[in-house]
Order: sequence, then structure tokens, then C-alpha cells
Amino acid sequence: MLGKASGYGYKKMGFILDRGYFSKSNIKTMDRLGYSFVIMVKGMYDLINNIVLDNKGTFENKLSKHIDEYDVYGITIK
Repeated sequence: MLGKASGYGYKKMGFILDRGYFSKSNIKTMDRLGYSFVIMVKGMYDLINNIVLDNKGTFENKLSKHIDEYDVYGITIK
């Protein structure tokens, strides 16, 4: 999929990755090609466990991190 998108010349687009479609290889390729992406994963996957633990406690219940539309707290990690 990434090879085709790149081959067709798509540059300003992003991907939403569902379960089973993310991997270190895919993430590295998307970064290399300059594509943005959103991934929803469980926090205990080795791939992101350290990111979750490093940010734990930095946004929960902080008004500035509240997303009114969904009534949740969250942050974006790049």
C-alpha cells in the first residue's frame, strides 16, 4: 500500500491504521516517505509501552488536555 501511494506520487496524505496493520517496518516506512498516520493500540505492546509509561501522569485529568467532543483526556505523541 505504501509503495503504491508513493509510486502514484501522493505526498500530502495520511493513514489510519487499525489492528494488525501497524508494525515497526510500516511505521519506519511511513516516516521515511513523510506520511502522517494515526494508530490506536493497546498500551502494553512492546512497540509503544515505553512511550505510554514515559507520558503516564502528564495529561490525565488536566483541563488543558481535555477533549470536549469526546469527554476524554489525551495527548498526541510524535
